[in-house]
Amino acid sequence: MHDNPRPATGAPVLAVTVPALVLAGVSVIGVAVLALLLWRLLHVVLLVLTAIILAEGVRGLVNLLNRRGVPFALSMAAAYLAIVVAVLGLFTLLAGPTVRELVSLTSYQSAITANVDRLLNAFQVSSQQLTSLAGSLLGAAGGVVGSILSIGGGLVALVGDLLTVFLLSITWMAVTRDLKGFVVGLFSVRRRPLVDDLIAEAGRAFAGYVRGVTINMLAIGCLALLACWVLRLPAPLLLGVFAGLCELIPLVGPFLGAVPAVLLGFTIGPLYPLVVAAAFLVLQQVESNVLTPVVMRHEVGLRPFVVILALLTGAGLAGIWGALVAVPVGSAIQIIVVRVVAPAIRARQATQVEQLPADPAPRDRLPPGGTASAD
Repeated sequence: MHDNPRPATGAPVLAVTVPALVLAGVSVIGVAVLALLLWRLLHVVLLVLTAIILAEGVRGLVNLLNRRGVPFALSMAAAYLAIVVAVLGLFTLLAGPTVRELVSLTSYQSAITANVDRLLNAFQVSSQQLTSLAGSLLGAAGGVVGSILSIGGGLVALVGDLLTVFLLSITWMAVTRDLKGFVVGLFSVRRRPLVDDLIAEAGRAFAGYVRGVTINMLAIGCLALLACWVLRLPAPLLLGVFAGLCELIPLVGPFLGAVPAVLLGFTIGPLYPLVVAAAFLVLQQVESNVLTPVVMRHEVGLRPFVVILALLTGAGLAGIWGALVAVPVGSAIQIIVVRVVAPAIRARQATQVEQLPADPAPRDRLPPGGTASAD
């Protein structure tokens, strides 16, 4: 007579039914359709993400004014007005010196021409070869510029996108309170505190990213200005401002910010651009390996490896704009993984361990000092 076979573990055996299979199939198809729709509307999704990140960066100032007794609507209007005034004030403050330095660059034309000629003579490049090389470089530059403009939709479209982001951020700020309450109310009472904490942590991460980018722009702008002044380049203020603004562009921004300074190295000597390039390479290494990872880890909570991985992934999926939102999105994903996914996995593993049957002791194993009993 054989005993009935029993499962090796105490885990329950779930029956697979036709309704369950249909529900799983519909869920998979729904997720795939949603992902395809979001991919088709990728540009709109990036604009919305950028607007949300900007709004969360401004929220600290809005909440500060609101805690001081200012109504929320007036606090929001004052915060965004302060941004507009700060941008216009910075532009007005730098416009005069920048224009003067731009005008002064025309006086260096003869020095640049002489040093370029000396460099060409040193490498024995003829005028015909120079003309061919210049044509090739201009054609390549035109192709690159055309690609950038086609990706960005042109300068007018870029300005339109920036205005759209600004207006969307105001709208997000205005509806966040009601929207947050609606989203939290969709979950059970037991899970609502966790959902509320997740939304708050994601908002703090987005705000930290805005602060981190601002710190990077100011730091690199000041360091570039100091480097250009030490290297005796013309228009150091203009070069520093340009390098700082280029920090807003992830990955390629530091290289773009160095181009004008390297070209202006010809005002000093034929090989001086190499010295300038070396100096900006040091700045770029400091920015990419020290400043950005440390600032982003402090402000956003991401480790340097995750920051670089997020930037590369965002750039690979959606170009420069994708890299722009990659770090805050990566931070939000990290929050969900740490607060939701990892605890769920640990709880499931603990439940499975508890359901394992106790290992019975072998019959022939005697307790210490014990004796075998007769059958």
